[in-house]
Amino acid sequence: MPVKRDWIVRMIDIFQALELGILYNPTSIRDFLRAYCNDSISAPTAQKLLSSIIKAQEEGLQFRINKKIRRLIEKKTASKDSLYELIEED
Repeated sequence: MPVKRDWIVRMIDIFQALELGILYNPTSIRDFLRAYCNDSISAPTAQKLLSSIIKAQEEGLQFRINKKIRRLIEKKTASKDSLYELIEED
C-alpha cells in the first residue's frame, strides 16, 4: 500500500533518482514517485512540490551529489504548460 511521505524525502527522491537531461511533466514525476518510491502523492500535491522546489532553489537551496550541484529547472511550453528537467552543474 502506498504511503504518504514528507516533502523533503520526496525532493531527495527527485534529485537522486530522476534521469538527467530528460523533460518531465508533473504527471510523469508523480507517476515516478508512485511507482518507484511507493508514494501516495496526489496530482495537486506533486505540482505544489515542484513549484516549491523551484522557489527554494531561487532562495538558495542546493542539492549536491559527488561535488556537483543538481537543479530542477522549469521550462514552459507554447501552451504555457510546465516541463521540468534535472540538470547537473560543477
